[in-house]
Amino acid sequence: MLLQAEKSFFDYACDRCEAAVCERMLLFTLAHDLEEETLCLDCLAAHLDVPKLKMIASTQRYIQSRDCFKKPWMAFNPSLCPFKEDPSKTCCSAEGA
Repeated sequence: MLLQAEKSFFDYACDRCEAAVCERMLLFTLAHDLEEETLCLDCLAAHLDVPKLKMIASTQRYIQSRDCFKKPWMAFNPSLCPFKEDPSKTCCSAEGA
């Protein structure tokens, strides 16, 4: 069950487990060529069969190297993310955003 702060931050849900998904997590899914499905960090890592924190770091590097991903990534304000202090729950944690 999402708390009110989480409901106001997350606009999407994972197609597999219904976990909360923000706009940056949508970019993660697209960066891995998954256009038909929206996945949370856990489901994306499982789909790719890689450890979640390793997937977060490598995907962030990829996003930062491609303008088509970097521009929307930078335009999104993650400061209100209720998970920003927990590296296992947010795609922004490795960069300190």
